Amino acid sequence: MRSCITRTLNCFRSPGTGISRRRGPSSPGRVGKDGLVSLLLVMFVLVAVGMVFPATARADGDLTMNVQVGFDGYAKPGQPLPLWVQIDNPGAEVNGTLEVTTTLDDRARVLYTRDAVLPRGSKKLFTMYIPHSKGVNYQVRLNSGNEELASKKVRPSMLDLREVAMGVLARDPSTLNHLGALKLPNEKQRVSVIHMQAQYVPENTLVLDHLDVLVVNDFSSRTLSRSQMAAIQSWVERGGMLVLAGGSGWQKTFSTWPDAIMPVEVDGSRSVKGLPALEELYGSRLGGGAFVISEGKLQKGQMLAAEGKNPVLVQTAVGKGNVIYLAFDLAAAPFAVWSGNQKMWPDLLSRCNPHGLITAPDVQAEMMNRRGYEMNWVLRNIPGTDLPSAKMLGGLFVLYILVLGPGLYLLLRKLDRREWGWVVIPVLAIMFFVSIYFAGFKGKGRDVFTNVVSLVQLEPDSRYAQATSYLGVFAPTRSNYQVSLAGNQLVNMLPSDRGYDGMTIDGSGPDQAPIVATVRQGKDTRIRFASSTRWSMRCVQAVDVVASPGRIDSQLTTDRGGVTGTVTNRTGKTLTDCVVFNQYGYQSLGKMAPGQSEEVDLCPRISLQNFAPFYYRMFQTYPINYPRWARDQYQMGTEPGQQVFQRLMDVTIGPTLGMVDNTLVFVGRSDEGIEGLLAQKQPGKTYYHTVYTSSLKVALDAGGEIDLPIGVVNGRMVAAEGQGLMRDGQGYNLNNGTATFQVDLPFDLKQVMIDELVLVAPVGESRMTTWVDMAIYNWSSGQWDKVKYQPLGSTLKDSSYVSDKGTIRVKIGAKNVNQYVFLQGVTVSLKGHYRDGVPHNSEPSETGSVPEGRL
Repeated sequence: MRSCITRTLNCFRSPGTGISRRRGPSSPGRVGKDGLVSLLLVMFVLVAVGMVFPATARADGDLTMNVQVGFDGYAKPGQPLPLWVQIDNPGAEVNGTLEVTTTLDDRARVLYTRDAVLPRGSKKLFTMYIPHSKGVNYQVRLNSGNEELASKKVRPSMLDLREVAMGVLARDPSTLNHLGALKLPNEKQRVSVIHMQAQYVPENTLVLDHLDVLVVNDFSSRTLSRSQMAAIQSWVERGGMLVLAGGSGWQKTFSTWPDAIMPVEVDGSRSVKGLPALEELYGSRLGGGAFVISEGKLQKGQMLAAEGKNPVLVQTAVGKGNVIYLAFDLAAAPFAVWSGNQKMWPDLLSRCNPHGLITAPDVQAEMMNRRGYEMNWVLRNIPGTDLPSAKMLGGLFVLYILVLGPGLYLLLRKLDRREWGWVVIPVLAIMFFVSIYFAGFKGKGRDVFTNVVSLVQLEPDSRYAQATSYLGVFAPTRSNYQVSLAGNQLVNMLPSDRGYDGMTIDGSGPDQAPIVATVRQGKDTRIRFASSTRWSMRCVQAVDVVASPGRIDSQLTTDRGGVTGTVTNRTGKTLTDCVVFNQYGYQSLGKMAPGQSEEVDLCPRISLQNFAPFYYRMFQTYPINYPRWARDQYQMGTEPGQQVFQRLMDVTIGPTLGMVDNTLVFVGRSDEGIEGLLAQKQPGKTYYHTVYTSSLKVALDAGGEIDLPIGVVNGRMVAAEGQGLMRDGQGYNLNNGTATFQVDLPFDLKQVMIDELVLVAPVGESRMTTWVDMAIYNWSSGQWDKVKYQPLGSTLKDSSYVSDKGTIRVKIGAKNVNQYVFLQGVTVSLKGHYRDGVPHNSEPSETGSVPEGRL
């Protein structure tokens, strides 16, 4: 190209002095005709070159790229990993692509890309979301065409799934560093304090799941955008714990938080010399002189400590999560060095139990290892790929025998050509097999089958829901395939897909593994699968937050030792196999059309006969009182939809909902998909299995009488001793250790008279009832009183076992080191009434959270 331009210029360049000009008497100074044509040709070539090869900045030092991964470099396995790529382009405009490669099963790679347009002299921050990779390093590249403009390698510090990740937005970078030495109830856990900046708070709420707690202290909330605020609010609603601290900087900290988040309406501040209620609650005095606290009025939630009428410590539930309001500055004296922190923070973490991490630290790790492989099995259960019916196969088999047996024999005998059988029989057999193959291939083999299994987690009073979808694509005649998802969804290839088995891996490490899929992020998410075995299954996980997903309405109350009322389907979908349940019972509601209501009359009870989860028991055909040896407790449903439902419950819903902790939960399934999941219709046949879940609110009295069944007010673990403690989705495994549980009664004992109180701690099997060692805390003596374990519950007749604020504590473990106890949980049943002249107003509750006595 350069030589072509040079030759063109030489066409009108004089031998010695540049451009030649023919000057005649009638046209002085004008360019000759040949020179003009050449000049126009050069201009045309230059414009064409500029259009075909736009200017790009080269990686020669002009363009700089910085990458931050995770939250201050920290991240948790199994969560979408945020990448913030900041590019400074002082040179020409760049139309490029950001690329990140992740490792899948150490045998394949997935390429994640997004467009990156950089005008001249611009500085931009790009965000990408990639799944956690087994590799420790991520190579981020900026390419333009086939040219690499910049490259950066980053390595996140991965936290243990059991660690409590505490993000801190504060003016002082050292705020809460001392919590790194905090002792939590489970000895396997610790707190990791992560300091954050406003620009690195993601606008995608799902990415915030790397954090369990977010503390905002002496920080200007105006630096957060509306999208970031909405992401934090949604994160709280889905189970996060947000701590908002006041003090002298309350105005800049509280100024922009929405009313749905703020439990206190703050209107000023004042100086105090102490907080007696807080000091009494956590058994430690505040030293030093005067300090500033914020003042306001309680709007909602539970006031745990106050200074007069001014709230000092408030907890309020927001969806599945909690917001903690503190009236003081955590980084200022005397709170920065207060010894009460060692009791206050474990108490707050235990109360809020963010993401179920305090009571069930092992569940997430267990489910992360199982979920991919289990869901891959579910996706392969495609109705359209079922085997032919037994009648059709039997008919073909009989026809085959008749034709190649007596039929052919009689024909050859009639023709007197029995020797032809050596040729005719193999030929007819081949023809039969080819015909059957082509008939089956024409009927099903050429279709593209897409199986979509989705879990939609609804919450009362929330306008959003988390939707986790698993897509399995089976394209028997296509080695290349593409799936388009609506919106910028968080996508991860399931690790158990073996569609790349037939590929050749060059080299010896995962960096040389083949790229099995390319995920392009942007307005929509496009997944292009690389060439693979034609008969392979492509499996993908996509996570998103959907707006206006519908809801499950409930009008429920406790009455006569059970839960009664109605549940209404407001999802707009027809739901089948609907169930309401908790840890101690379930009730099948059957099929529910949109807008349909069903009566609930659930009586939870203790049963040692059938320990299988309810989602197995609900499809069993035998009586539940059969002896254990005579039945399969984990019998699968007979219909494909039931089997999908059970698998999804087993690896996702059961552990996620935390059946040990919830008062009551609704589950139902639909054969309709989520609106807006796919950006375009898939070719072939698409099958949907969508499961909806929702926590249900339950009012705790009926007409002034109180009759709480088990499972409505549940205990929470506040301490553990020994190494033999593990919690899964069904309960607690106690081996060579003890666990202390605390039950907080949801009533003010000054207003309520208790007639009967039973403490229940059911175990998994009847033989374990003799292995349990149990003690109840005596609030009068300050000692633990050993009591005989009762499998159906221990009646607490001594009022010393209940504190003046309605707190009960019980310590449970195995009697001997070689014995093992599986504990379903700790709960109570209660009967009582309001004292004469005391007004009552019981609000529906999801968790039954209430005050507690002094620690």
